[in-house]
Amino acid sequence: MCGIIGTTNAKISLDLFKEAHKTIYQRGPDSQLYITDYCFVFGHSRLAIIDLDERSNQPFVFQHENKKITVVFNGEIYNFLILKEILEKKGYVFKTSSDTEVLCASYLEWGISCFDYFEGMWALGLFDHQLQQLVITKDRVGKKPLYYSFEDGVVSFSSSIWGVSKLCKKKDICIEGLQLYFALGFVPDHFSIIKGINSMLPGKIIVFQKDGNQFYVKEENNSVFKSFSAKESSVSNLMKEAIVKRVIADVPIATLMSGGVDSTIVTKITRKFYKEVKTFFVDFEDKRLSEFYWADYLSKRNNLPINRVMLRNVDLNDSFADYAEVYEEPFADYSGIPSIAIFKKVSEEFKVVLTGDGGDELFYGYPHYSKKLMLYVLMKLNNVFKISRFFNVKVKKILDEGIEKFESNYLKNHAILSKFAADYIDQRFNQVRLKEKSFLRTVIQYDRVFNNLPYKYLVKTDRASMFSGTEVRSPFLDEALLRHVRKLPTWMIFTPCISKLYLKILYFKCFGIKYFLSKKKGFTPPIKELRERYFKEDDFNQLKDYFKELNSSFFNDIKNLVYDDLLNDNILFDRFFFFNIWRLKSYSKNQ
Repeated sequence: MCGIIGTTNAKISLDLFKEAHKTIYQRGPDSQLYITDYCFVFGHSRLAIIDLDERSNQPFVFQHENKKITVVFNGEIYNFLILKEILEKKGYVFKTSSDTEVLCASYLEWGISCFDYFEGMWALGLFDHQLQQLVITKDRVGKKPLYYSFEDGVVSFSSSIWGVSKLCKKKDICIEGLQLYFALGFVPDHFSIIKGINSMLPGKIIVFQKDGNQFYVKEENNSVFKSFSAKESSVSNLMKEAIVKRVIADVPIATLMSGGVDSTIVTKITRKFYKEVKTFFVDFEDKRLSEFYWADYLSKRNNLPINRVMLRNVDLNDSFADYAEVYEEPFADYSGIPSIAIFKKVSEEFKVVLTGDGGDELFYGYPHYSKKLMLYVLMKLNNVFKISRFFNVKVKKILDEGIEKFESNYLKNHAILSKFAADYIDQRFNQVRLKEKSFLRTVIQYDRVFNNLPYKYLVKTDRASMFSGTEVRSPFLDEALLRHVRKLPTWMIFTPCISKLYLKILYFKCFGIKYFLSKKKGFTPPIKELRERYFKEDDFNQLKDYFKELNSSFFNDIKNLVYDDLLNDNILFDRFFFFNIWRLKSYSKNQ
């Protein structure tokens, strides 16, 4: 796991490139190197996990017969040993034990189709010296960040938006990205908060062809999951296989266990295959926020020793001070604060952590699924019986305007929705809806591909962990497991009265009957004090003045808001609060 950066502007000042390179140093503390060529400059910051020897440092140059490629790669290819065995039979000789070298050989053997066979997480830039092509791509789930710009025949890319910004000298705020942020609390899809800089879509592959001194887009494609080893199986077997793949490392491994279903399953199975694993439970000083009761119960029931890490208010304050630097773009998720603190603690001993991330999206764990389903049922009833008049204005609007505008009307309760943001969000929701068999499956899949997973939870996990040089591996996001669970009947895994009943039955020995009616409090830090201290009414008014200067259209969407409106709505408050922190600490710093 690392940070990458590169540009096809080979005449770029090395001082400027080195300055841009520094934006990814935090992601890879073990080695920071760059390489220059007549048509590109690549840089890399390495977090050494597999093959700790310097021979696996990057940028990595690989040659086979008359072919040569140079790559900068961030991530892990979990099935690299299987691929390596296949490639050795085809005559490839390997000089390292790293997955990077296997990635290179895979590309030379299968071209860009090689990404279809990768199981793992990645973002990379690769230059094919024979074909004179630059390839950039990102994993299909969207775990690893990759930003890029393409203008006047020059491509620049990086794990850091500020790395790209420095390379291509783009600094203006993207109004579309701004509008989507205030609608969702994050910037989704190919948008970014900086105009002219794109965020790479999950699974996307772009091939740039060199033509004279410039490059042009030769091909755009999407990776499709294929496997040399995946076969039909059960959830429990696929979960075991996912964890076995994720404990391959040349450094010690830890797990995070919250007292919830997903992290407990991961910890329990990991311990079977990796006895030395150390498990952390994160707690707060405020007992009202503590999940220790259930963590302690599950620890004792399953003989899983846990190391209780207490996050004090000073830890949270320190993490809040880093918030804008960590997330780089506006990001309104208060659980991102303790996430920074957690990985700071864990990184003191470990570089690799297994978590339960993805379990809620896979096994219908969020309460808003039930809420949206209820609104959909009411909408259907309203079509026949016209019952909307019995509900408040906001619900009435959802019921009356129908399924085409369902998602934007649902969000309007706690968001600023410009016409562009509302139209775009409805378009994305309806794209998913037309492909799915039911409304509930639409809601789940929409979360997986747009609303929650790739641009909120995975962003939070990656940025918070990599800021402290820690790699997070998520067995629930294994693609063979994802594909299998999508085939399960909805009634089997959607059990709103008892959350994740399917998993509690499947792993009954792990949880016992007592745990069936347990309720998680969620990862909620004591955020109230930070809100009160750092975003007062004067701050809000100054921010409105800033928006008035920035864009009159967006200002018109918020001009009637007053500070008391925010005090009555924490979600809306946080959109303004975290944007202001980003504006003052991240954006201004990188101007």
